[in-house]
Amino acid sequence: METQTVVLLGKEHDITAFASNDPSRYVIQSVHYNEKAQCLEAVNGRCLIRVPVEKSEDFPTLSGTFQPATDSIIPIAPFKKALAGMPNGGSLPILKHVALSGSDDERVRMTTNDLDNENSVVAKRIEGNYPNTEQVIPTATPTFSISISAVELQIIANYFAKHGDAQHAINFQFTADCEAVRFSGKLESGKKATGVVMPMRMS
Repeated sequence: METQTVVLLGKEHDITAFASNDPSRYVIQSVHYNEKAQCLEAVNGRCLIRVPVEKSEDFPTLSGTFQPATDSIIPIAPFKKALAGMPNGGSLPILKHVALSGSDDERVRMTTNDLDNENSVVAKRIEGNYPNTEQVIPTATPTFSISISAVELQIIANYFAKHGDAQHAINFQFTADCEAVRFSGKLESGKKATGVVMPMRMS
């Protein structure tokens, strides 16, 4: 029997919020399986995210003619439909994934399996060239880095998204000692809200 090596996608691969919603930028209204970098990526023109993928031979054998996954630009709607079809629970962690494989030169296949039923979403690949993300990822050694809890960032972002002025960004200020990060943003009322995130982890 032919070995079927599939790309495994989990809940952490739902990066669709990072994709563009600009109708004039059709190619990046998508998620991209970057075969060379072995990751799934999305970009909206200003913000790029990459999440590594794993390959496995342990996923249940796919029905029909098997083709390995190749570099693909995948539309958002069928991608989200496939992720929504992941089985809940189950004793085998391998089944809590979507198996990404090829279908033909124009299509990509995303399959879930709960050992009783196999369900596949087949999507037509978006034609075009995805941006060369390697060109925008900095390669120089950083001067310093600061780690902020994702939970704290979400609290700040949610507040200013709800009460802030859409024309202004949140401003983060880093002091010389880097023990705390100040943030501020303009509110719809015209007032300015300020705060501090502390303590910080530095590296």
